[in-house]
Amino acid sequence: MNSQEVELFDGIILPKGSRYPFKKSVSTKVKVEDIKIRNHPAFNRRGQAKQLTATEFIAKDEFLGYYGGQIVNNRDESFEWNPYQITPVAKGKYDIDGMRIGNIMRYINDPKGITNAEPNAKFFYTPEKFKGYVMVEICALKDIQPGEEIFASYGEPYWTGLQTWYEKENPYACPNCEYRTDNKEKIYRHILNERKKKMKKPYECENCHAKFSYKEDRDNHLNMHTGDRIYKCDQCIFHSRWKVSLNEHKSSLHGSNQRKWKCFKCNSLFKSNDSLKNHTSAIHEKIKLLKSFKCEFCSQTFAQNGSLKIHIKTVHEKLKPFKCNQCPEEFAKGYTMKIHQERMHIQGNFKCDGCEQIFHDKYGLREHKKKTHRYYECDKCGYKSGELNILKKHREKVHEEKRSYKCDRCDSSFLAESDLENHVKRVHDKIKEFKCDLCENEYMSKNSLKRHTKTIHEKKRPYKCDHDDCNYTSIENRGLKRHKLRENH
Repeated sequence: MNSQEVELFDGIILPKGSRYPFKKSVSTKVKVEDIKIRNHPAFNRRGQAKQLTATEFIAKDEFLGYYGGQIVNNRDESFEWNPYQITPVAKGKYDIDGMRIGNIMRYINDPKGITNAEPNAKFFYTPEKFKGYVMVEICALKDIQPGEEIFASYGEPYWTGLQTWYEKENPYACPNCEYRTDNKEKIYRHILNERKKKMKKPYECENCHAKFSYKEDRDNHLNMHTGDRIYKCDQCIFHSRWKVSLNEHKSSLHGSNQRKWKCFKCNSLFKSNDSLKNHTSAIHEKIKLLKSFKCEFCSQTFAQNGSLKIHIKTVHEKLKPFKCNQCPEEFAKGYTMKIHQERMHIQGNFKCDGCEQIFHDKYGLREHKKKTHRYYECDKCGYKSGELNILKKHREKVHEEKRSYKCDRCDSSFLAESDLENHVKRVHDKIKEFKCDLCENEYMSKNSLKRHTKTIHEKKRPYKCDHDDCNYTSIENRGLKRHKLRENH
């Protein structure tokens, strides 16, 4: 069993906190020693742990000690199992929990998965009671020599419970190996690293013979040896060794968002005076900015404390402080809200030929046509769509049955590769990769998680029916539309 900070007490602690030492103490012929955790199916990891070792000869049937700890009611709704709990009798109503407070009997390990090891001690559920509770007595199963580790079988139900507990504590699992973690980003990194290991690496560095899967990665690596900054911005003097850095620079400094702070050395525009100062220091004065502000949730670092605060609020706390003043939509970032307002609420040059409504860009017009006007009709079933390409996909999927992507685990086939991937994840692998930060619920799609958060935690139903004497509300606009069609409102 794992080692951790524990108070050693040779007795039991009743539910209300009263402590009673055992009348018969643990054997003086054993001691606790540090070991390395042995890999076994439940934990699949290594770390510091402890074991119980004999210091003198122990005869068969000799008493070693009682199992001590806190009495917990395993029928209580707040009950949470952990690997240090033992049930004194089959289908018992309580456990003896030695996780935080217990005697040294908690360090007896199970020989499961250990080569050439077998039990030499046993847990006996004695009928005698102590303070009204059945105790667990531990005795030698055979003669034990000095220096031998003491092993006892926990029983298969224990390992089933341990596996369930471990999976609950580490909900993110690799589909290709036994690796599990409690962090979504760690599982993504693990899967990505495992995928990279399996990829062919035909591109080799002529200086250090490092190999790469992609030519661009090899070329970027070569810049480490030569120091050349081959990627240059066509709008300012910025240049970098990495193409990705150039792309990020262009996106952040030369994007379409309004920027009123101008650099008079290269004419670059910035959204804030702080951003301009950072640019001047890093690009023109050649001062390297230290990313000294580290996120405690994901270890990402930032040059400014303000950037870290924005990151935590938007990424980890899921806050959306920017609210549109013309509809119920909310946004994590101000520029995202501005794009929304420009597309949905500000008059533009894209006019709908069906209702004379005008949109800021072609994307807003397309969404409007798709939801409001359905010009294109299927000649076989009457299906209507606002876009011709959607109608084509409908014909291929429903009538022509051009489903070239087949599932190798069932008879299903799909029109698009993405549909096949979603089918495998949801139907066969049962992957629920979207976890609610506010409760234990998990979902297979991001939209399902959003609906759950809005309805259960935020209690939001922003779309209201404007018909007289109707109190209907919905979390989504499409729900309101269905209601109006159904009720003729």
